[in-house]
Amino acid sequence: MQSETTTKKMFILAMKTIKKSESPTPEPPSPTFECSICCDAFPLRKGVPCHSLEESDNDEETHSFCVGCVSQFAKSTLSNATGLAKGGIGLPCMQPKCKHALLMSEIRWYLDEATVSDLNARCMEKSIESANLHGLTRCAACDYVLISDVGDRFTCPLCHRIQCRFCPREYNNNSNHFAKTCEQLYLEEFEQERQEKARKTKEAHQATLRAEQAVLRAKATEQARFLAEAEKARRVEKNLADNRLSEKAIAKLRKCARCGTPVEKNGGCNHMTCKPPGGCGSEFCFACGAIWSYSHNCRSNWF
Repeated sequence: MQSETTTKKMFILAMKTIKKSESPTPEPPSPTFECSICCDAFPLRKGVPCHSLEESDNDEETHSFCVGCVSQFAKSTLSNATGLAKGGIGLPCMQPKCKHALLMSEIRWYLDEATVSDLNARCMEKSIESANLHGLTRCAACDYVLISDVGDRFTCPLCHRIQCRFCPREYNNNSNHFAKTCEQLYLEEFEQERQEKARKTKEAHQATLRAEQAVLRAKATEQARFLAEAEKARRVEKNLADNRLSEKAIAKLRKCARCGTPVEKNGGCNHMTCKPPGGCGSEFCFACGAIWSYSHNCRSNWF
């Protein structure tokens, strides 16, 4: 009986050992880093570290950034035309005062195709500028760069544009630059620009004068119209007044029945006298015009 119990215990212990050996061993946690910009934690394999530009740099402090922050920084660099890392090898470290760089060879894998293309072009341009090569000439049309240190003209092998080797102006038989130095052409262009500005200034001044004169003419026309209407109203009023005076004067006048001379009645009765020297001395009735006699008995209007 005791032997069976011991055997049973040993069997249970063996089964527990087998189960423990079959259970998977937990993997150690993946190493992470903290982004130096957003301060979030990310897997170490998805980090973009900055690198020293100098071999003699003993400063071992580096900064790591997440893919999102690097992508935003790259697009911001392109849109704002901010500086690149020294020699055009990539982007400068995003940490202030850090002189390290984010290498283009590393960050390109985390950027979209358009950003990589534009950033590559910027880095190449920066690299060419940093090289300080003698006789380096850039095509003003397609940005093709070639070392050309012979003659005054440069012919782009890519777009076939012919330009001056010392300035971006075209240089062919039909261009203004032909048979002229850059300084001569610059002085001509400066004089043309000065004359054009003077012409535009003069035209603007003349336009202002014309506008002011138009305003003055409009005011003068309005004033003349106002005065004409006032004069017309004055004449109408005068004519009305003259007509009223004429009516009153006519009411007081009668022609002599004998000689026809107008005689004015200034008051009194209807007994009128055509007085000489202008009149004939005849007497007549103002009311009916008949020759006056003391037996005249006209009842028309005594007074």
